[in-house]
Amino acid sequence: MPEGITPELNGRMPKDLLIPIADKIFMYVDAARSWNAMLKAAKRDGVLIKVNHPFNTYRTFESQEREFKHRFTPIESRADIREGAIRVEYEGRVWQLNNGQTFAQVPGFSSHCYGLAVDIQNEGVKATRDWLNANAESFGFKREFDFEPWHFTYVRGREGLSARVLEIEKE
Repeated sequence: MPEGITPELNGRMPKDLLIPIADKIFMYVDAARSWNAMLKAAKRDGVLIKVNHPFNTYRTFESQEREFKHRFTPIESRADIREGAIRVEYEGRVWQLNNGQTFAQVPGFSSHCYGLAVDIQNEGVKATRDWLNANAESFGFKREFDFEPWHFTYVRGREGLSARVLEIEKE
């Protein structure tokens, strides 16, 4: 976790720690600088990387909670339990993932809510995926979950910006 970011800031990041990477799309300062440098390097290599949607960068706690409650339903009785469904605890209850929904982190635990994660719209394009596989880590980004190949998280934390980011920023 970057210096100064604590668990209680999840979804409640101060505005001075977030900067825009596009119109209405924000990330944590170092993550945003690294993201912008990565986009510049990818473009120079002929690869376009697109953010999926403004919701898929920084999220407030409230927006994460709405999304979670849209994708999950609390289990009220044994009859509600579906075999094989993903289940999590939240608000002292057990919730299960609704059919046809992709996983959403429990509010208070999402890397999006720290401004550290971004979902990439065109990650499924071979050239984009190959470029990210070869380069994302040198910019401080890593796939956080195997089941979400489009989800990249800034993982440099207290290490600060990578040499590659600083090089590109000087150009």
